[in-house]
Amino acid sequence: MTKTTKYNKKKLVKSLDGITSNVAKRGVFVVNRSGNTFFVQNYISKMTVINDIPMRELAEKICDAYNKGRTLSNEAIHKLRVLIKSYYKYKTDLVFYRNSLHTEKDSFKFEILEARFYLTRGKYTSTRQQLEEFH
Repeated sequence: MTKTTKYNKKKLVKSLDGITSNVAKRGVFVVNRSGNTFFVQNYISKMTVINDIPMRELAEKICDAYNKGRTLSNEAIHKLRVLIKSYYKYKTDLVFYRNSLHTEKDSFKFEILEARFYLTRGKYTSTRQQLEEFH
């Protein structure tokens, strides 16, 4: 048989109300998935902070910063969006060049496509690394 503890209900309600109002003021941010991408969203207002994030780790890093009260500046958000846009552009270009390399018969065009493929792959890798190291 367990002993039940009596709580001061008024004091408990008052402290819980204070905690919930502090959380509501600050906001609770979560990471959601949409297809193959992720987005950071305010859980209470359902407002999206940043969308189309290609990597879950990056989305969680941004979400943790917002949950700790450190919001990203407009400049940082703009830089992040530019990096994300470049990431998807290079990824699409790589698919195009890879398909073109498999179907191209002319050796001159093949060498041009191959050079563009390797340049784009370097840019893609660099952009991906910048996204992984984003603060």
